[in-house]
Amino acid sequence: MEECTKHMESKVKPKPSGYWTLELCKEEALNYNSRTKWAKNSSGSYNSSWKKGWLEECAKHMEK
Repeated sequence: MEECTKHMESKVKPKPSGYWTLELCKEEALNYNSRTKWAKNSSGSYNSSWKKGWLEECAKHMEK
């Protein structure tokens, strides 16, 4: 598959390692009203907050 798509440019630029801080994750999470929407639309911040133990703090404003 890589052979078929190597000429295509990705629209999504990956964030550098360590980019997602607690404050950035909280700020990004405020754009969503559910964890599902957050995870689907901003997987980098969602996964970082989950791995670093910040998920509850970042998602406290969201519906359960």
